[in-house]
Amino acid sequence: LDVGNNELFNAGIVALCSGLRGCDALEHFDVRQNKIDGEGFEAFCATLPFCTRLACLRVHENEAGAQGATALAAAIPLLPKLTTLDMAQTRIRDEGVPVLAKSVAQCTTLTRLDLQNCKIEEQGITSLGQGLQGSKNKIQHLDLSDNHVGIQGGFRVPDVIRSCPCLTWLDISSMILTDGGAVFVAQALAEQKHLRTLTMKSNDISDATAPIIAVFLKEIGTLQQLDMRFNAIEHPGSLSFRRDTHWDSRQCLV
Repeated sequence: LDVGNNELFNAGIVALCSGLRGCDALEHFDVRQNKIDGEGFEAFCATLPFCTRLACLRVHENEAGAQGATALAAAIPLLPKLTTLDMAQTRIRDEGVPVLAKSVAQCTTLTRLDLQNCKIEEQGITSLGQGLQGSKNKIQHLDLSDNHVGIQGGFRVPDVIRSCPCLTWLDISSMILTDGGAVFVAQALAEQKHLRTLTMKSNDISDATAPIIAVFLKEIGTLQQLDMRFNAIEHPGSLSFRRDTHWDSRQCLV
């Protein structure tokens, strides 16, 4: 069911959900861009447990906030077939991360999680790592891009990476990762056994640490595509980066 981009607002989503109770055949539910806020999310999430076959849930570009994140976190454990959760641009902020992270950690069917531009900062990325730590999650596709975690938050990103050992695709672009944090991130990435696509563009990584990062990244034997464009890496640095990793310009965008 795709009702995305219809400006349903809270009233519309409440009316829609009232008609869906008892509909257990729903496998795909897309309510993106409907100007739903926290109260609307509470009504929406109250219906989700009836959708026992739901595999894909897309709620991006709504105003969920912490209230909506809490409501969604309560529903996730009741969705035994959920594989995809798209929450991009839902503005859950740091306050909504802890409860959501704990719920996601318990969802062993989830393979795709999109938290792009959710206004997550240093405390939120710390909470995400803590919530996922020690879990048996199966997340393969993780998008954390456009969350400005800052200099100190960059040192917490490795905790998230290490908590997701099944990653095949990772986007950590535009997170204001600086040289120091990026080295720790690369060190954590070197431990990944399945990663194929990595995007780290539009951060603050410079020539000074590019060779160190290259050493760690070339340890990822499965990596096929790397995008590090729009950092502070100049042309000589990009050439040496490709030389050190033994990747050509098609595999490695710097």
